[in-house]
Amino acid sequence: MGKFRQALAILTTCTLALFIVFMARINIKTSMPVPNPPLPAIKKYTNIPVPYCTHTILVADPRVGSTFLDDPLQKFWPILNSFAEHTDSHSCILIHTLASGVCDGTSKSLPNDEIRFPPSFINNPDFKSNAPHLHQLIITSRVRMINLDYEKYGLRCANWNPLRVWMRVDYWNDEFVHEHYTANWVLTVQTDTVMCRKFDLSKWQKFAFVGGIWPKRHCHLMENMWRNWHTNFGEVPAFFPPATATSSAFCPERGLVGNGGLSFRSREHMIRAIKYCPSEKFSSLPQQAVLESSCAIRKPRGGPNEDMYYAALMAGLKFNMPTPFEAAIFSSDTETMKVTQAAFNVSEEEVKIHLENFGLEYSSSDDGRQMPIGVHKIKTIIEGKSDYIDFITTNCEVVTNLL
Repeated sequence: MGKFRQALAILTTCTLALFIVFMARINIKTSMPVPNPPLPAIKKYTNIPVPYCTHTILVADPRVGSTFLDDPLQKFWPILNSFAEHTDSHSCILIHTLASGVCDGTSKSLPNDEIRFPPSFINNPDFKSNAPHLHQLIITSRVRMINLDYEKYGLRCANWNPLRVWMRVDYWNDEFVHEHYTANWVLTVQTDTVMCRKFDLSKWQKFAFVGGIWPKRHCHLMENMWRNWHTNFGEVPAFFPPATATSSAFCPERGLVGNGGLSFRSREHMIRAIKYCPSEKFSSLPQQAVLESSCAIRKPRGGPNEDMYYAALMAGLKFNMPTPFEAAIFSSDTETMKVTQAAFNVSEEEVKIHLENFGLEYSSSDDGRQMPIGVHKIKTIIEGKSDYIDFITTNCEVVTNLL
């Protein structure tokens, strides 16, 4: 009897195996879950972001690759570290610069080549101590340093004018598209700026352009530029009433924002602004497109500074821009937001609400001053020896380290 049961078990097993093979051959689907095939491997590039980037922290300075990279203790690195520290973990840094030796013809780097951080730089203990957040972004491939094709943009080798770069459609199109990411949101950073408080991207994405506030008189300057660009400096159109000493239809009771030294920008809106009112000298658009535009800056006029250009266009096109006090929360040059609060009659309760709306805590300091997210023109503030520098150093550690 035992042998009979053993034979029966073997026969059953064989029959089941044959059935499974038969079912597979006739391709009958079963209810058993089928695992997903493995994802194709992503090609890894040193120092090039493979994960997506929510926004790009942009530095455009020829000195970074040609000079600063030789010195891990250069003060620029703690400055850039402050932006790595206070933005979210999905931010990426893009440095447009020149490789060492480009200007004297001794460099082997080609235009658009990536400039690598040497291991001796990355592993320098002082650099890791002074710029730990930046160091982390570098070793996780979230920092790209590019030998910018300066001749393409008509730049002088050692001295770059942002007019020639940031007023061009091809720059904002070409330099921010990569195999693994496209970042619409750009945080522009100069070597005299620092970030002192948390920057929550989600709170600022509704704006086309965010920069420090300018004096109210700039409203009239911007309005005149808007008029002139629509008439090629000819007869003034009638769609705006004449500006007066006390009022402007261009930005009534709002003041004007847009200081570009430390700014947050939407590439989409900058490209739209350029295409609406191109600079004949800088836009990189076809000549016919410039001639057919109802708004343009004709040669030989190069136009104003690039931040004034964008401020005028975005106000005229009625893109969503921050109020003066919202801009003061984002950044300041030589004064705290207390001055803006007084100039625009913002109550203390409104100050608290505004700060909370941007994810910031209200400070109940004795003098009522509040620390902005970022500060521009640090060198000017330090040299001014005003009480503002005392306030900043108390509330922004990176500035203390720069003194």
